[in-house]
Amino acid sequence: MMRPWALAIVLLATGTSWAGAQNSVYSILGIGFPGQGYSVRARALGGSSAAVDPGSTLNPATVALFQNTAAFVSSRGSWRSYTVGSTTASGLRETRFPSVLAGGRAGKAPFAFAFSVSEYLDRSFDITTSDTLVLRGARVGYQDRTSSVGGVSDVRAALAWNAHARLQLGVAFHALSGSTKVSNSRQFGDGSFRRFVDSVESGMSGVGFSFGASASPHRAVRIGAAVRWDDYLRTEVDSGPRGRVELPWSGVFGVQVTPRPGIQLSTGYQWTTWSDAALDLKNSAFNTWLWSGGLELGGYEARRARVPLRLGVRYGTLPFSATTTQGRELTFSAGTGVQFAGRKVAMDFTVERAHRYDGGADEHAWQIWAGARVRP
Repeated sequence: MMRPWALAIVLLATGTSWAGAQNSVYSILGIGFPGQGYSVRARALGGSSAAVDPGSTLNPATVALFQNTAAFVSSRGSWRSYTVGSTTASGLRETRFPSVLAGGRAGKAPFAFAFSVSEYLDRSFDITTSDTLVLRGARVGYQDRTSSVGGVSDVRAALAWNAHARLQLGVAFHALSGSTKVSNSRQFGDGSFRRFVDSVESGMSGVGFSFGASASPHRAVRIGAAVRWDDYLRTEVDSGPRGRVELPWSGVFGVQVTPRPGIQLSTGYQWTTWSDAALDLKNSAFNTWLWSGGLELGGYEARRARVPLRLGVRYGTLPFSATTTQGRELTFSAGTGVQFAGRKVAMDFTVERAHRYDGGADEHAWQIWAGARVRP
């Protein structure tokens, strides 16, 4: 069992806390807030094209769709507000660089490869609580602060095979690695009592494998599917084992239809067995599902229009909760992109409006994503 989970239950249940500088107020719970592995372009479509998108990290078979060697990088800025019980916080901001990917074909062989680093879990938060206690016969006010900085990255090595002009198969190895520094402090209102500070840095590691396929039964249709298995997330403190949490199975399925050049429709579905972690966490963990849909008009494949309009929606459930009610998320997205330098460089931009609710909290967030793709 990980102590931050027990702390989160108390704080979110009593509503005496505030949190800042976190990916989400829901990152306080369980083992963190899961990453999604979408490219910026796929994210503008709600994530609906991720199962057939080589710039996303969910389906290793899509690596075979690379026409040239290419590199992707993305960044994110977010602004959040939330309500927990009677406590409301706003103006929370964060900037991250959640993913880097590079891949391409292996010469003239029917194989392609990709290496990527993306966000698997985020464990960054800052919680402050205030109360009083009796010391030396007098009631003294104090303020406790618990902050966590860190998370887990997913380092992926993928290999894909063009089994047929209309069929690609892929496999990937995932190495999970990260660390979290948790600091606890107590500041007394009476200056005659000394401030207490304690911090612990934990290292985390794990492994996983994913398998996928991508097929084009018709020139206007592409289908993608993948399944992933992760072992355990192991935690060590001062080079000694501290515990482990069982990680989930997950799957993704998506369909993309291009009825004519410059128009793309896509839909996707994901599921993850996060309830596997419940026994190790000794608390609430739920299986999750996620549906997404997207529309792209114009785009790089259009005959005339080169600047696309992308719209998307995403709706699903969240894995960890401070109550017996599972949290949910509804996100609307819009984006565009531009190519230059003879189409060797592409920039993509996405804006998301997310609403996360139930499970003891209500959170709204604006997220702005920027991504770049470069090829020789």
